[in-house]
Amino acid sequence: MTIYGRWGMAMLFGALAWLGRPAAQAAEAAMLPWIEDGANVTTGQAAWVETRSDRLHGFSRVTGVKILVRLLAKSPTEAEDKVPGAYMRAMAKRLAVDGRGALVVYFADEKEFRVWIGDACAATFVGEPGSARKFTANGRMHEVKEAFLSAAQKSSDAAFTAAQRTAPAGSAPTEALRVTLHADAIIDGLIAKLGSTPRS
Repeated sequence: MTIYGRWGMAMLFGALAWLGRPAAQAAEAAMLPWIEDGANVTTGQAAWVETRSDRLHGFSRVTGVKILVRLLAKSPTEAEDKVPGAYMRAMAKRLAVDGRGALVVYFADEKEFRVWIGDACAATFVGEPGSARKFTANGRMHEVKEAFLSAAQKSSDAAFTAAQRTAPAGSAPTEALRVTLHADAIIDGLIAKLGSTPRS
């Protein structure tokens, strides 16, 4: 972003401040990137970030469901992760996808993906009537989410193994490719599941 672009953004948020914090937060969330790689795990995969961001943007425009991807260097601290789901819930709320949306987070230090499903998408994701609170209480959300993540892992592992077999000599597939293949499987799965989320 140019210096003029940064100045313009600063002026916009300053002008929104008098509207109150919720309005400013909503405006900021609307401008956040679809994929943000704070861990630099997608180095060399700029085309992937661009094409996937375009797809997520298009999906959101058609369905109203916003899926964000965050690739982080460090996992939550023990204190942050003390209450199951609290870390992801807080991040989803901050990014304004805790309602009609989903959040995909990768922690590079543990090579782990987590997914948060927004309240309005819970029934569509689980595949049965009910609320996010109900599915959390009866364990269905955890059960369906674990099966979903397991299937994505299996699919991405197969794709990475195929890439290893077909790679030219001396040009082994990178860690960035492994991560992006895994993210692809999760994103594709969420798009397939959440596309029919009813509009309120």
